[in-house]
Amino acid sequence: MKRRTILTGMAGIVATGVAPGMFVRAFAAEPEKGRRVVIAGGGFAGCKLAVDLRRLSPEAEIVLVEPMADFFSGPSSFDCLFGRKSFKDATRPYSLLAAKGIRLIQGQVLGADIAKRSVETSQGAFTYSALVAASGIELAPETIPGLKDDPKANLSLYDRTALPELAKRLSAFKGGTIVVSAPPGAVKCSPAPYEYALLLAQHLKSRNLKGKVVLIDDRPNPQPQVVAAGFSAAIDAMGPYIDYVFQETVAQVDAKKRDVTTGMGDKISYDLLSLIPPNRGSALVKKLGIAGKGDSFAEVDPTSLRSKAHDTVYALGDAARTPYGFSAGAASQSAALCAQAIAAQLGAKGPEISAANPARVHTACYPYLSSDLAMRSISRYAVHQDKGEMKLQSDPDVEAKGTPANKAARQKWESDLLASIFD
Repeated sequence: MKRRTILTGMAGIVATGVAPGMFVRAFAAEPEKGRRVVIAGGGFAGCKLAVDLRRLSPEAEIVLVEPMADFFSGPSSFDCLFGRKSFKDATRPYSLLAAKGIRLIQGQVLGADIAKRSVETSQGAFTYSALVAASGIELAPETIPGLKDDPKANLSLYDRTALPELAKRLSAFKGGTIVVSAPPGAVKCSPAPYEYALLLAQHLKSRNLKGKVVLIDDRPNPQPQVVAAGFSAAIDAMGPYIDYVFQETVAQVDAKKRDVTTGMGDKISYDLLSLIPPNRGSALVKKLGIAGKGDSFAEVDPTSLRSKAHDTVYALGDAARTPYGFSAGAASQSAALCAQAIAAQLGAKGPEISAANPARVHTACYPYLSSDLAMRSISRYAVHQDKGEMKLQSDPDVEAKGTPANKAARQKWESDLLASIFD
C-alpha cells in the first residue's frame, strides 16, 4: 500500500518533534469539508496562491505539494553567488506556510484523473476540487549534445541544487574563461543571463583576474528589449572582460576537452562552464493535457489562469504561457488572479472581470548592471475577454540606466514579496 500522509501544521510538528517536510498523520482521500485545492509546486506562484486562497476561502483545504524541503528566493541568486548574501538568508522553511493552515506534502504530483478529480502524488492519491500546476520551468540539457555526458561539468545559474557549488567555484576562481549562455526559446527571467555575464565580468575585474566571460546568445541583442540598450552599453563598457557572441547557439559540449562548439562550428575552450540549457514547460503540464498546441507550456485564460482544456485545472507562474512573462513578479501577480478565480469556483463572492473592471497585473523587474547598479522595468497590464478575444493594455515604466535607487528598489521589492507570503 502507498502511504498517504501529510503535515497538519505547526501544532503537529511541535507535538511530535518531527522536522518540517516529514509526514505526521494519515491524510484523508476525501476533503473534510468537501473542498480541496491541490497546488503542485512551491515556488513564488504556488506559495502566493496558497496564502491568498487561505485568506479568500478559509473553509477550503489548501494542499501544497513540493519536492524541496524549503523555499529559495531566486531573485537572491546573484547576491548569494557572489557572497553578498548567505543562502540561508535567501531561504524560507515551508513550515511557515503550515503555520498559516496550509497542508504540505513533500513530494511530487505525478498525474491526475481529470474526470474523477483525483490527483496522484508520490505520497498517494486523493480527490480535489481544483488542481493547480505551479510546477515551473524545466531545464532540457539533453537537447545539447554532450552536455549530459558529465552532469557535474556544467554549473547552471538556473539549477538551484548547483548554486552552492557554483558559489564555491567562483570564490576560488583564479582566472580563465567562463562560458555562459542565453538559451533559445522561452526562458524564465529573460534578463538573468545578461546580469550574470556582467556580474561575472565585474568579479574578474575587481579581483584583477586574467580571464573573460563568453556569453553565447541566440538573440540579436540582450533581453528584454526595453532594457537592451542599457545592457549593451554595460557590456561594451566591460571591454576585454566580456565576449558577447550574439545570434549564435551552443551546438555541442565536450566535457573531456573542456570546450563548447557553436552552431557556426567555432570552438570555445572553458575553465568554468555555466550554461543555461533550453527551458520548457514542466512535464506535469503535458501529463495533465493542458499544454497549448505545439507548446510545452499550459494554455490558460490570462484573467483567471484557468486551463482552456479543463474547467477544474489551473496553471500559473513559469508553467503557463501568459502575456505577463516568466518571472517571480509575474508569478506572484498571476497567483492573486488565480486565487480570486478559484475562490469564486468554490463559492466565494469576488469581482467579475470586464472591460470596466479588467484583471490587473503589475510586474516589476530590476536587472543588475553591476553589484551596485540596477535598471528598472515595470509593466502594468489590464486584461479582459471580449467575445472570446483577449484584450490587453500595458503601461510600461522603464529606466534602462543603472542607478543605486533601482538596486534599493530591487531589494525592497523582493523583501516585500517574501513578506507577503511568509510573514
